[in-house]
Amino acid sequence: PSHGAPIFGADRIRQALTETAEWLESLVEQTLDGMNAGARLDELVHAVTPPAHLADRPYLRARYDEPEFIVRNLWRRYAGWYDGNPANLKPAPDRQLAAAVAELAGGSTALADVARRYADAGELRLA
Repeated sequence: PSHGAPIFGADRIRQALTETAEWLESLVEQTLDGMNAGARLDELVHAVTPPAHLADRPYLRARYDEPEFIVRNLWRRYAGWYDGNPANLKPAPDRQLAAAVAELAGGSTALADVARRYADAGELRLA
């Protein structure tokens, strides 16, 4: 189960499989409901969450995959490659974009200082 410890006993295995199916079905349902309501991929990645009542299950803890990866894969399956953000249609190369962001931030040192502050505050996605 998700690169975790093996599960022994028919009842425990049945529970793990049933709850894993419920966990996955919830992600699928939330994603498709959001897509049908017109949500963009970025919104769904941050809004879709696994069922809270299963959060303590060791066999459902993210070890290899994350719920947001499942949301992204569902998006690709049902909506294709376009994520709804026009900036992603023909983006500049990462190297050029990074240089422009650093310039706008006042240089690479200023940018690194801000990134460090974000990281220290636990905002690793922004850092």
